[in-house]
Parts: sequence; C-alpha cells; structure tokens
Amino acid sequence: MTNNENLLKLIEEVNSDPEKIEQFSKKDSPQELYDYCISIVPGYTYEEFTEFMMYLADLISKDLSEDELNNITGGTSKPWLNSAAQKFKLMLEL
Repeated sequence: MTNNENLLKLIEEVNSDPEKIEQFSKKDSPQELYDYCISIVPGYTYEEFTEFMMYLADLISKDLSEDELNNITGGTSKPWLNSAAQKFKLMLEL
C-alpha cells in the first residue's frame, strides 16, 4: 500500500464535514471520486488513490475491529468510509 500522508489527510478532511461525506458518497465512478477527492486534498496519483481505497476495502472485508481499523486509518474510520471503500471496489470490478 502507498504511504502517502495526503490520503490520510483526505479521509480526515472528508470526515470532518458532513457535506463532503455526502458528496463523496454520490460519486458514481472511480475517476469521478478521484477528481472530487483531489480537489479537496491534492498530492497523490490516481493509482495511489485506487490502491489506498482497495486496501481499505480489503481490510474492511477481513472484519477488523473498529479499533484496528482506526489504527490503520489514523483514527478516522467511520461507517461512511467503510461503505465508500466497498463501493469503490465494486465500481472497479465492473
């Protein structure tokens, strides 16, 4: 997985704003989601973003505890992030 701190900043930024969570969840393609996210916190490539989201989706599918997931995502794991990562994985598989 990429070690890009900007991706963790992105999660923190989205997590802090209900409007951003809503917009995040409305995106219908990986590219559309990436374009939205890069407008919030830049500094990572599409490939890094994709790898990060797939990594989160894989972790979530392993039934990690809330504490374990919080440790991995810098303490910002929330239900919206879990569903967004799973949705992203499904979009890539289509």
